[in-house]
Amino acid sequence: MNRGISIKNLIRIAAAYCAAYMGAAFISGQETLQFYTAFGWWGLFGMIAGVAVLVYEGLCLHPVIWSNNLTDPYQALDIICGPWVGKIITAVTLVLLAVNLISMSAGSGAVAAENYGLPNLAGRCIVLGGAVLVVLLGLDRIVEVLGFIGPVTIGLLLIVAVASLAGAQHSPAEGMALTATEVAFKGAGTWYMSAIKYTGSAILLTLPLYMIGGVRAQNRKEAEMTSFTALIPLLGVWILVFFAQAGSISSVGATEVPNVMLARLHTPFLAPVFGGCIMLGTFCGMTMVLWSLVRKAAEEGTPKYRILTVGIGAAALVISGLLPFSRILNLMFSVAFWLGFILLGMMIAGRIRQRRNGKDCLDDRN
Repeated sequence: MNRGISIKNLIRIAAAYCAAYMGAAFISGQETLQFYTAFGWWGLFGMIAGVAVLVYEGLCLHPVIWSNNLTDPYQALDIICGPWVGKIITAVTLVLLAVNLISMSAGSGAVAAENYGLPNLAGRCIVLGGAVLVVLLGLDRIVEVLGFIGPVTIGLLLIVAVASLAGAQHSPAEGMALTATEVAFKGAGTWYMSAIKYTGSAILLTLPLYMIGGVRAQNRKEAEMTSFTALIPLLGVWILVFFAQAGSISSVGATEVPNVMLARLHTPFLAPVFGGCIMLGTFCGMTMVLWSLVRKAAEEGTPKYRILTVGIGAAALVISGLLPFSRILNLMFSVAFWLGFILLGMMIAGRIRQRRNGKDCLDDRN
């Protein structure tokens, strides 16, 4: 078996992972705005700490998925937590993912309305319809599509962020001082509670994404390395967006899709393209979440799989039109963030047991 690390494969996995992570909340900027930018410098600290936690989660999950040759991310929970606790966490995670799917659908509608003047329903139909079609093709094709779209969306987001920093309306110090009063809707009352709420929920929401690294890695070392190569570049982009929003906080603080406003202010020639980029990022995140929900109940390629894919997509389309994007997003991160930290504690306990045993008791493949 090949024990080396393929840089090309790590890049491919990172591109697919970042594309899937950049659902409507991330690439639109609403997630960054209400959970981190709203709290100034302390928000930046919370963001970095949260990414460190997610890297650790990847170090726990990627090797388990690879070593046991898993085809379902929730099988890893049964291995780590035991069957009963694993099933409870799985059930809550699936509910949270369903809310996430609705949130991303609402985000695509908001982008279509704010950036193109289209009916909210049109944006939701376009993105959800595309996600349904790709999910019908299965995980392998999903990863291929995400790996292609990922670099495009990240590249455009970087251009907008750098241009926004160059033409910032406020200095960093001024922007950070204004965030508390300019952001219309905050993720929580304090910076630390906001970071805890986001990170705890993200621990659960990112579970399906770890299938990308766990399944696509060529060996255990590569599976572990993907935990860093997928998230550290994402953190770099995230920090740039954070400072870009703070620099123009007077203009973006009350918007539903703040990164589109940044594009209009600082790269107006790219604004229409960037709106499409956000919809592509939303499509990527939506595709992985929809696959995770359907795959838990049915095998790929079966009639049940196809019926559930279409049915869940249709339900998300209807429900996502009932609440504003920012409210749905906050609801999603308020549902079960505490459960994410319970899962994290079990992962830490599992790794401690492995070290005491002097071997990886979860490794079934080597």
